[in-house]
Amino acid sequence: MASRITLEWDREGDILYIHSGLPVTAEQETDFIEDDIVVRYDPETGEVVRIDVLSFSRNFHKLGDRLQLPIFGQLSIPLPVAQEV
Repeated sequence: MASRITLEWDREGDILYIHSGLPVTAEQETDFIEDDIVVRYDPETGEVVRIDVLSFSRNFHKLGDRLQLPIFGQLSIPLPVAQEV
């Protein structure tokens, strides 16, 4: 079953959080997959819990017209919303 993905920008800390909806816990592992991208995941299942993009606004202008993160998933909308369109 798909989970809701939430994007949250902490303006003061300048971090873009990409949440999977699962809580962050002390048991989870943390890896830097690029200079300013941190992935928090469950070491037993490998499921990604959260992705943190550090220094988001400071580095955003360097990305040009596109922001490409190594995130793969399936986009969908709930059926009642799709029928209303």
